[in-house]
Amino acid sequence: MRKRIFTGFTIIVIALFYVSESRTSPTGAPSGHTNAPGESVCANSSCHTSNPLNSGGGSVSISIEDMDGPVTSYTAGEDYTITISLKAATSQTTELVGGFQLVALDNDGTSRGSFTLSPDMKTTNSLIGGNLRTYATHTMPESFFPGTGHEWALGWTAPASPAGALTFYAAANSGNGDGTSFGDFIYANSFVLDGLVSIRDNENTYGMEVFPTVTRDVFHVKFKLTHQALLAIELVDLQGRQIREFDRSFFASGSHFRSFNANGLESGIYFLRVASETENAVQKIFIR
Repeated sequence: MRKRIFTGFTIIVIALFYVSESRTSPTGAPSGHTNAPGESVCANSSCHTSNPLNSGGGSVSISIEDMDGPVTSYTAGEDYTITISLKAATSQTTELVGGFQLVALDNDGTSRGSFTLSPDMKTTNSLIGGNLRTYATHTMPESFFPGTGHEWALGWTAPASPAGALTFYAAANSGNGDGTSFGDFIYANSFVLDGLVSIRDNENTYGMEVFPTVTRDVFHVKFKLTHQALLAIELVDLQGRQIREFDRSFFASGSHFRSFNANGLESGIYFLRVASETENAVQKIFIR
């Protein structure tokens, strides 16, 4: 019997419409212009600076769907469709052009999940604040008329193992197509996607032991790795929300023993989770 609980993942999706001339840049938007933490947008950098960010009556929005419709949470390893919707600035009267850039980040600012793109899109990589980020972006311009907008749809596969909350940031350029970078409107938005962890009773990839399983403060955990791995050790509640992260670091292969303190937590049932990108170990613990 599989139980599903929410984790504290925030997903960030960022979309950027980048227009340098009367057309979208054929090489795609430059990395790091999505308005995510540590980044800027073209309205605040060296291009498309004529109008303040999110001005002019236009907008950009993000929606994420599975086969059953819109979602506000994801399940590890599942596939989703992301739609980025641009609404043009109300003052624009000529034929418009645009492009986009998208990134999905965890709470540490690292990209999570993978994109499935159409032929007129591509991915780029950049190191921002020491974290590797993978962006989806356009390769061909998109034209649309005043008073309307444009939509971009692409696939996204959630990380194989939950990584915390993922936030989607979107920035969009409603470009006026006059052959320059002046007079364009840049829009930015974000969307938070909680994670769903699928856990089985006593799921135990690493031969994990937690003791005591009923405690007021200190408890201990033992586990064994067959290879080096980056692990997150965290406590989540019955809704899957991260309550406390005890550790996130690289562990060598072999046996490990750690002690943690639950002092200050409310009484109740929790799950201790030890997880890498591909494997998961979960055990129930009672805090008195």
